Amino acid sequence: MIVVSNASPLVSLAAIGRFDLLQALYGTIEIPQAVHHEVVILGLGRMGRSWTNFRIAPASG
Repeated sequence: MIVVSNASPLVSLAAIGRFDLLQALYGTIEIPQAVHHEVVILGLGRMGRSWTNFRIAPASG
């Protein structure tokens, strides 16, 4: 199953300390480059940063 996400559910789950739910349910989440930047790069040092099972979606167009 492929799961694509924007930043809101990722940030919200990380804020309540339940980011692990995504990994348990889906394993790998596909995110756009902008979401990767917002959640992983800007989230450096936060809970979500430790989970590396993100796959960056190819640019559309």
